[in-house]
Amino acid sequence: MARWLAAIAAGALVSGMAHSAWAQYDVLAEPCEDGPLVCARAPISFAALEALPVEFNFDKGWVPSGSPLQVRLAALLAAHTRMALNGALVTEWPHEQEPGALRLTAPGDPMGGLLGYHYGLVTSAEAKLGLSVGPVNVNWQGPIPYLPQIDFQAKAELIFDAWGWEPGVVASSSTLPETLATVDLSGVIGPSIPGLSGGFQLDASLDLDVAWTNHRIVLDDVLEGGTTEIVAGGDIVMAGGESFTKAFAGPFAEIDVHPEGTVDYSGVLHLIPSIYVSLLGQTWSIPIVDIPIPFDLTSLDLAFPDKRVHVPLPDLMPPVEELDFGEVLVGEESFRSYSLENAGELMVATAMASSDGETFRLWETAIDVDPGDQAWGTVVFAPKELGELSAELVVVSNDPDVPSHVIQLHGVGVPNGLRLPAPPAEAPGEVEVDSGCGCRTAGGEPSRGSYGWLALVGLALLRRRRE
Repeated sequence: MARWLAAIAAGALVSGMAHSAWAQYDVLAEPCEDGPLVCARAPISFAALEALPVEFNFDKGWVPSGSPLQVRLAALLAAHTRMALNGALVTEWPHEQEPGALRLTAPGDPMGGLLGYHYGLVTSAEAKLGLSVGPVNVNWQGPIPYLPQIDFQAKAELIFDAWGWEPGVVASSSTLPETLATVDLSGVIGPSIPGLSGGFQLDASLDLDVAWTNHRIVLDDVLEGGTTEIVAGGDIVMAGGESFTKAFAGPFAEIDVHPEGTVDYSGVLHLIPSIYVSLLGQTWSIPIVDIPIPFDLTSLDLAFPDKRVHVPLPDLMPPVEELDFGEVLVGEESFRSYSLENAGELMVATAMASSDGETFRLWETAIDVDPGDQAWGTVVFAPKELGELSAELVVVSNDPDVPSHVIQLHGVGVPNGLRLPAPPAEAPGEVEVDSGCGCRTAGGEPSRGSYGWLALVGLALLRRRRE
């Protein structure tokens, strides 16, 4: 792995000057452990803290209705929701269905998601009296004083496998009833009336669900100059989904990525008030009742900020299109070299095959080229017959843009000084030479067969390196 990382660093230095106009990236993709020549993995992490203050409007009027002693309650619920998502952007090539494309997947880390919330409750209360006891009339309405702003907390935290695709994940919590306040009202509602006393108590509990559902992983190509456009394969919209990009042709690709989803809040706030008044030996009270206040808050659409991923790629410059060996004596050998230059940021690995491996023999069948470096390959022309001879040298590489190059090979076999008798009539394509070998006449076409196997040979060699 150290070798691959060093190659990436060297390539970044080589290409940095040429691509200085591109935006700074956030994450550098590293070669995959199981396929460092054709795969890169970038860890991506996202976090958000959303504050959601909600003022409940649950005014059900004065309760109990028609009673001479009634109470009215209000509350403010403040929430902070914390999200964390961790995964990776994996880039692989070649793409099986889209030639010349990079395959994009976004696996979530096992237990790499976090959904947590913290709710606090602030309450207020108001009461009114309207009663007569003999000659005494008591009419009063006002806030119940000294009801503190309490930190009534509901907390939950859920760890899950990112990204939280459909049907989503839910963090839930419930609190036991808790006394928020106990207030003596004797001096408030009638300090000048002998024998008048009263009090107020407020209990509350909360059932709360917070759900996160990830809808998509948004992928945008970063183009030269810093502009962006959606990748050719579109967003990833399901667990195990994939996409692809074709917007690259050079030493690297850059992709902006972020998840988008929805946070849904729902629950029930239970307010349990109790109040009593005593006057002249009579007591009026509201028994402890549960006032459930269900709420289903408007969903919060959440789009995380982009992370820009820089993917180093191999970039094999086109080699020469032709190698001409000229005239070579039959039975002799001639050598020609060709260069392989890597302008990319990741090592280029090549596999070579000739369509006529006996006449045009390869000195090397596999060559690695470090980023920013150059290597040389050699072809040996060893004619065994007279006349013009040709073949194709196919160079297959891990360059995702142009994975194969063809070099035309040409040469002419000429007599080596021995007298060549005329071919017999019954075998017009054969000649006899003093050495006793059977060769074709000048101008005969070498047997090549199908060339499809050349690409298969190259891919097999590359895959063998991955293993």
